[in-house]
Amino acid sequence: MAKVARERALQVQEKAQIKAQQLEYDTKFNAYVDEVDAAAQARQADFEARKKEQNVNARLVLEEQIRERQVGAIDLCMRLDGEIGPELWGKLTDL
Repeated sequence: MAKVARERALQVQEKAQIKAQQLEYDTKFNAYVDEVDAAAQARQADFEARKKEQNVNARLVLEEQIRERQVGAIDLCMRLDGEIGPELWGKLTDL
């Protein structure tokens, strides 16, 4: 009977040790997953911020190009005032 009790005690001890090791592994694995997830979120946020900055810069460039075109059209209209017909004048002023 004592031998069976010792065997049972060893089994219980091994089971507790395995459970503790599994808990430690799970804790470390979850910490690793959280770390990787946080890094991925940081990279995503950085990507989105850069993309937004690029979109803003592209919009500013486009606005500047539109202004330059409008100024050029106004300048052309002023230089051609009286030298062109009303149909072409309307097309130029619609720019």
